[in-house]
Amino acid sequence: MSRILLRGAQVITMTPDRPDAEHVDILVDGVTIAAVGETIEAPDAEVVDFSGRVLLASGLDDVKDQLRESGERLLCSIGPAGSPG
Repeated sequence: MSRILLRGAQVITMTPDRPDAEHVDILVDGVTIAAVGETIEAPDAEVVDFSGRVLLASGLDDVKDQLRESGERLLCSIGPAGSPG
């Protein structure tokens, strides 16, 4: 599997000890979240613009499990930040 860089996501952690974050980059290497930060450089990764989209951190393990089982790339997006339901 290849490396994918999700650029500029809003991350909702749903955990009191980890605050929510806006404009976060997430580097996914195969089925592993390799890095999370404000500005990640990964020239070998496919970049997917996640500006205005929300990721739920609690759902990332489910996404990784689905990737592992299916062997296919899966990007899960809730939708534009601030949109209803």
